[in-house]
Amino acid sequence: MDQAAKNFSSGKKFLLAGVKNTSQGFGFQAVQELTRRGISITIVHPEATKIGAFNCIQWSHVLPGQYDGIIITTRPAFTKIVLQKAAELQIKNIWMQSGSENAETIELAKKLGLNVVSGKCILMYLGDVHGFHNIHKCFNQIFGKY
Repeated sequence: MDQAAKNFSSGKKFLLAGVKNTSQGFGFQAVQELTRRGISITIVHPEATKIGAFNCIQWSHVLPGQYDGIIITTRPAFTKIVLQKAAELQIKNIWMQSGSENAETIELAKKLGLNVVSGKCILMYLGDVHGFHNIHKCFNQIFGKY
């Protein structure tokens, strides 16, 4: 596991940005799975107060030092906004789920002094990994991509 992924994985309390109001999509699946694994996840959402069984907060309710990292599952255009918020709140550890990053967002994160993991699936790294993600993790370990 590379150093950025180790740093991120050592955290205990995370924000997740990118959950749709409809409780569908990868963001919602990630919240469900990581919560099932015992990881503390809080959804940050600009409008919703609850998605499915999960409470949501707005950025204005996030305090510096309150969270160890942010998992981003948004499109790159919105990822830039999340990165700016992370820098403002001094949240240094960022996980950009595949599809939420591009060259521009990775460069912005570096300029903001953030520690970024990108191009990797969060479900292979946080908590006890089971099922398909465990098989995927094993293959990545064998081929040196973990």
